[in-house]
Amino acid sequence: MIENLLENLNLYLKTRDRSFYSRKWELVTKAVEAFNKVNFEGFAFLYNAAFSLAWQLQDDFKQDQVLIRDRIIKPAQAFLSPDPLPGGHNTAWLVNNAQRGMYAPWKHVEGFLAGQKPCYVYIFSYAAPEAVKDIEAMGHTVRVFEGETGEKVAGIRAACELDKIGTLIAETYTAIPLTVFAMRSAPVQMYLSPGFQLFPADVTLIPETQDVMVKSFEIVPSPMRHDALFRAVEPKAREYPLIFGCLSRYEKMSVDYLGTVGQILDATGGVFMAYGRGDLPDVHPKIIKCGIEKPEVALGAMDVYLDTFPTCGGVSVWEAMAAQVPVITLASETMQSWNNLKPYVTASKKLYIEAAIQASSETPLRRLIIEQGLTQARKFADVQKAGAALDRIIDKWQSRTIPNSKPPSPTG
Repeated sequence: MIENLLENLNLYLKTRDRSFYSRKWELVTKAVEAFNKVNFEGFAFLYNAAFSLAWQLQDDFKQDQVLIRDRIIKPAQAFLSPDPLPGGHNTAWLVNNAQRGMYAPWKHVEGFLAGQKPCYVYIFSYAAPEAVKDIEAMGHTVRVFEGETGEKVAGIRAACELDKIGTLIAETYTAIPLTVFAMRSAPVQMYLSPGFQLFPADVTLIPETQDVMVKSFEIVPSPMRHDALFRAVEPKAREYPLIFGCLSRYEKMSVDYLGTVGQILDATGGVFMAYGRGDLPDVHPKIIKCGIEKPEVALGAMDVYLDTFPTCGGVSVWEAMAAQVPVITLASETMQSWNNLKPYVTASKKLYIEAAIQASSETPLRRLIIEQGLTQARKFADVQKAGAALDRIIDKWQSRTIPNSKPPSPTG
């Protein structure tokens, strides 16, 4: 039974095949039921895989968060026991993946770090040497944790105690931060939401792009380092005269979205370059699966960026705006706050198609969208302001007197 479950989950993680959609909750239920039948490594895998399956193949951006919290996170927490550490005066980021590319959370984390006071950065999945070098040059201390999941948790816990960490900030919802937080590894435990908000923390840091779904929160900027956001666009040989495109997980490229893209291609004669990973349905012959690529390279040969729907893009859209590629977005009730900061949001698929067609040639609309997008992108690059704002939040929440087992409640 467990072997078959693991085989299915491994297959999904490898392929992101959308055929899993019809049985995602069945597999989630089986994964949760198996939590107490495996060792800690198995538990971590089951939790991460079930979360990925339910979140990536989502039905509704907000409602699915509630389902994941109740059906995956809470049962997982039941297997984890508090073992509070005393804390201290220092701050540490708990980071999954420190590398530039298509991994969005790190781009915001390094944006905050560029403006923050010196702190610790704990990396537990992948640490690109150039990323480590950059962060150390800012004055921060980097620790990289290797080995099995249990070894990483033990190493992080030991580092929190050694480094006297009073505030610990996670940027992902995977098994390691879940375990480290459940054990109470710092007096104040913060979570920077990448979109999913309902992760158990003392306070959720909500970027200005998101609606608030939690009771305990602080609104923070969405910073990116200037040289990360405004990278020199690398010229790419053009295989086609007119190129539409998008950088996103393929799960975000819904069949409805791809069908709409197809209508744009039929009207213009262009092609659509789909950059990302996962399963891309065969909807239109001119939709080309391009796989993973550096954003600056992909954007270097893109005439119009077509934002996904109903789940829109985030950081990849900011990068397109900074690269002066016009972005077309479709309004969505559950994603309205994300779209407030985008240059051109249309009210219907008909208007989305019309705007994409207009923006594909040198028209006043194209120039307007580029100008508005560039103006907004520049605001994201104020890392000094963002880092100082986060430091003030940390100072407000930092408590040196209350027991670690009870989260603080700041005033003012």
